[in-house]
Amino acid sequence: MYRVPGLMLLVVLATSIGWAQQSSTPVATGAAATQATSTIPPDQRVVMKVGDKQITQTQFEAMYGDFLKSQAGAPVPKKKTTAENFAGGLMLAQEAEINGLNKKPEVQRELEMTRIQVLSNAEFNELEAKAKPSSQQVADYYNGNLDDFDTVSIRRIFIFKQNEHTDGHGVPPAEAKALADQIRKTLASGGNAKPLIEESKDAIDADPLTFRRDELPVVMKQAFDMKEGEWSQVADTADSLIMFEVVKKGRLTLTQATPEIEKKLQGQKLREEMDALKKKMGVWLDDEYFAAPVAATKSPAPGPSEEKRAQEK
Repeated sequence: MYRVPGLMLLVVLATSIGWAQQSSTPVATGAAATQATSTIPPDQRVVMKVGDKQITQTQFEAMYGDFLKSQAGAPVPKKKTTAENFAGGLMLAQEAEINGLNKKPEVQRELEMTRIQVLSNAEFNELEAKAKPSSQQVADYYNGNLDDFDTVSIRRIFIFKQNEHTDGHGVPPAEAKALADQIRKTLASGGNAKPLIEESKDAIDADPLTFRRDELPVVMKQAFDMKEGEWSQVADTADSLIMFEVVKKGRLTLTQATPEIEKKLQGQKLREEMDALKKKMGVWLDDEYFAAPVAATKSPAPGPSEEKRAQEK
């Protein structure tokens, strides 16, 4: 979606909420000014003037608040610095209108794009808010898809094989198979295979990792069908032999899964709303015009007879 950055956002907001009229009241100075302004309501207190335009405290605070939101937590200048930048932008905008720059086609196009940006952001935010699922919808999805939130913690042992790509490193395939079988047999019987693994510089006993169903490597896809403490058979891959133990099986709680479910359901609803809006508004693109350019193909070099005919012509 389009986003309106920094100073442009403040300028757009200023023009959208309107300006206070120029005051004819004499301006107080010093202590009198401080005392006088402190009693003026924020919606009447003028805090900025640019030419014949002036803006009240309420108007500036509203714009500044929206400006802070647009920064999404990024560092922002102090309020006075922002106000000075804002005033400078308004000054240049007024001078541009005096010079007729607002009538230039390229400027009008950019102004229209800014209008579209602001309105599209506003409508998207509305759709996004409406698409947020209720707690009941989240719970229903969770209870209807419990398997999606299953987890398994896996301990893996790798024995790296020697092949043409390892520059002599690794264990020769036959020896690797014998070592893997010995390690697995020891582990399956409850024995300590640590000495066997440590003796080989090409074997690794990796710390357990936790996986979801859709995260499991193919070689470990049977993990959710195994029992805790059970060791897999030895899997033979191109670079290593792998065996793994199911250390622990679990499931995310509804509370843990809620952010993920909310994001998924909200995204689905948004896509549905956008598709419905496209149909309602009759969005259409000329596929022929917007098709990717076809790469030019080289014509084959003419044969001798073709060259001769061309010369005769």
